[in-house]
Amino acid sequence: RKLYEGCDSHHFFTDTQSAGAEQPDFIRVELPKTQQNRSDQFWLLLKNMVGLLPAWNYLLQNNVTDGFDWVINLELDHFFFAPFLRQTIADHTNLMLQDRLPGQDPWHDSVMMVFGNVFAFNAPLVQNMKREWGTIGQVINDSSSIGLGCPVISGSRAHDVGYCEQDMVYENLRDYMRSSVTIVGANGCGNV
Repeated sequence: RKLYEGCDSHHFFTDTQSAGAEQPDFIRVELPKTQQNRSDQFWLLLKNMVGLLPAWNYLLQNNVTDGFDWVINLELDHFFFAPFLRQTIADHTNLMLQDRLPGQDPWHDSVMMVFGNVFAFNAPLVQNMKREWGTIGQVINDSSSIGLGCPVISGSRAHDVGYCEQDMVYENLRDYMRSSVTIVGANGCGNV
């Protein structure tokens, strides 16, 4: 928690069925039904978007993201320093401004920065996500699909193998959103 206290704001999300006492910075959200039981050993393995989509829904529907230049998706096992992350975003923003191409203005256009499994969404992207939530916020509800509970934007990967990892799904925003999305950086474990 000490690392997150360096941020302007932070929230931790868990599902409504998780054990433990209530914490002021933990928000419980209802998760969609999946093919696994919550008690299964590998529940939500390679399916973390099943939990992230309801977290985004909470953030967007409750206007929690309003007023922030960037919204960052970090995992609890990420080790980070808020000042370093701020500087990294500023450095990338400055590089984008120097070598700007049409549609890649980090202050006016929708931009997602990717640092391995850390994702930074700028305010224009978050506002466009909010406007298009009716499309991008949908989950697979076909009970015969192995991808049950995954976001629809997971595409065929969810239906074929049942996976909906954030590093694979977030990049699909540019394919499913009507507004243009610029993605900068490399995704996946071990990439920075």
